[in-house]
Amino acid sequence: MNKNQETLRKAKSQELQRLRYEAERAERQYQLCDPENRLVALELERRWEISLNSLREAEHSFEVRLDAEAGALPPKLLEQWRAAGTQLRSLWSDGRMGNAHKKRIVRTLVDKIVLKQPQPGQIEVRIIWKSGQCTSKTLEVKVGSLRALNNGEVIEEKITAMARSGLADEWIAFTLTREGYRGSDRPYIGLSLVQRVRRDASIKLDSNSNARRKTEGEFTIPQLARKLRVKIDWVFEQIILRKISVEPDQTRKRFIFAADSKEIEELERLRNAENTLHTKRDAS
Repeated sequence: MNKNQETLRKAKSQELQRLRYEAERAERQYQLCDPENRLVALELERRWEISLNSLREAEHSFEVRLDAEAGALPPKLLEQWRAAGTQLRSLWSDGRMGNAHKKRIVRTLVDKIVLKQPQPGQIEVRIIWKSGQCTSKTLEVKVGSLRALNNGEVIEEKITAMARSGLADEWIAFTLTREGYRGSDRPYIGLSLVQRVRRDASIKLDSNSNARRKTEGEFTIPQLARKLRVKIDWVFEQIILRKISVEPDQTRKRFIFAADSKEIEELERLRNAENTLHTKRDAS
């Protein structure tokens, strides 16, 4: 390395140090910001992203210069790297690659992961890749109780009002889930939550409810759960998570399954698959 190259490398290194400091300062300002102040948070987030992009561009430029000084990769080695990239997805998912190797690959690709809690029950995950690109996703997480959610009281009031009007538990849970509400321990309103709120409010089910009557050739959720020997909550979960495709009867305001429907066959298949998986886990 000649004197000019050394001087340029030193100047570039100092520039990278300055950009890293600015990016770290922008990150601290964003992390210390009150999440309730959305406008300020968005502006600080924008400044942080600008700082990160400037840093990544400078790092990439520096790496390109170093590669040029070191010389290009041999064609054979370059081809091997490209082939490995196309096989990575299958290697990752088919069990041939252990967790230790996966972690090493992730550390190679990821610069940092930033977590922020905008509100109870939610975590914002921001992955900052070595390339400077960012991937963001909001995840639903469990909380201690329904009241710990920002809208927990609203959910209880809605369940109570709908239960007093005589609506079935499954219709209440399905409707509120469709409206975007969730429980404290799952990303939807479960039957058990509706039942608990109804019991706490001392609201009894109508003893003459058609849910208790057996109509020839069809099943309600409770009747189907007894037939399959599974919990009522499990049947409802398969519906709400769209593992089976079925819509409620708008007239009777509940889910009705024809005795010879393909949905019942699919529920039987899902139940058998889960039982097989549990048996294998117990055996291991």
